Amino acid sequence: MKGPSRRLPWTLILVGMTLVAATLACSSLSPAEPTATTAPVVAPTLAPLPTLAPVPTSANVGGGTATVTMLNQSGETICEVNISPSTDQYWREDWLGSSESVANGQSRTFEVDQGTVDMRARDCSDGTIEEEWQVSITASGYQWTVEPRAQIPTGPATLRLVNNLSTAVCYVQISASTEQYWGADWLGSTETIAVGASRDFPVPPGDTYDLRAMDCNQNVLSEQYGIEITDTLTTLTLQ
Repeated sequence: MKGPSRRLPWTLILVGMTLVAATLACSSLSPAEPTATTAPVVAPTLAPLPTLAPVPTSANVGGGTATVTMLNQSGETICEVNISPSTDQYWREDWLGSSESVANGQSRTFEVDQGTVDMRARDCSDGTIEEEWQVSITASGYQWTVEPRAQIPTGPATLRLVNNLSTAVCYVQISASTEQYWGADWLGSTETIAVGASRDFPVPPGDTYDLRAMDCNQNVLSEQYGIEITDTLTTLTLQ
């Protein structure tokens, strides 16, 4: 048999009634005032960046390119042009290609790297018309006038060149020691000096000359300097 339920004290009953009444009173009040609206965050307007000057390209700074203008005043048609850095051992490719040529009186421009270069103009039979060596090419460019080729002297032979090398000699250049450039090829486009053979050249006497011999791939075989040429035949042996 269960005992009587425990009754709550009146004080607790009154407190509970008071809380209920307060709750009802709050629910009957007008809605609470809305909170203040937070202002929207606006990103600050940034000042535009200043316009920067363009960065120079390699065409107008040291080590870029420059224009070489070749004017043909040689009296001949130029069919091959080589422009190579002076540090190269061999001539680079033909800048005119297989079909282009530059007639006498015409000009042609080339975009080349700045620096020190060697330049060569040749006729349509692979004969050298003119060579220029150690030419300084700067950003301002260079005017190259191809002059008539040096004429090979005629007359009695004063220099005999003997080829005791192991390969044929295809190019021989003979220039006065006072000249800056080697000049024309004295063998022409078809002649060679075979191994063991010799060739006589009509070098004007009474001066000192330099001589360079090359094989058929234009590799330098020998360079001789300060050769004194007199009225008698001078023999120079390549070995």
